[in-house]
Amino acid sequence: MTLKNCILEFLKIRYRFLQKDSPLDFCAHVRNANKLLVSLPSLVEERKVLQRYLKKLPEIFPNAEIHFLIQNVEKIPKNLPSNNVMVIKHDQLRFRFYPNRMLLHKIQNLGVDVYIDFNKHFDFVSVVLCNATKATIRIGFEDNRREPFFNLQIKAAPDSTGSKSYKSIFNFIESCTR
Repeated sequence: MTLKNCILEFLKIRYRFLQKDSPLDFCAHVRNANKLLVSLPSLVEERKVLQRYLKKLPEIFPNAEIHFLIQNVEKIPKNLPSNNVMVIKHDQLRFRFYPNRMLLHKIQNLGVDVYIDFNKHFDFVSVVLCNATKATIRIGFEDNRREPFFNLQIKAAPDSTGSKSYKSIFNFIESCTR
């Protein structure tokens, strides 16, 4: 078992132990969100497909502050507000996969209500940062390694572009805000 897998198993056990098992009015929390943190896909192709949907976020959450997380990019994509984008660089990761303390504190101090992970494939850094946010609503794609960290997992569509997968998340979020 690799160090990465050992840490993931530890985080799962810890999260399950600390988790409160109270019912959650999902749509009410989404509707009343003040701060969102959106983790963008690591793969450039997936980010390109997602961009057309990201334009909807300010319409869906007109009163919310929206922050974006993106890993290892040279420049911030044009359609994102540069003042609300955090670029995660290799020097912010210990052992090349675990966020350092400064990054974890920065994420925790945002005080987000909703965390959305648009990585269709399991991304260890994104899961650790999701855990650090302590957000009430945590949305991501279905994966057994994500199970304890996300309280809503949506099955990724089998299409190659990912368009249907992103659309399903946006459809759900929009249905909660109506």
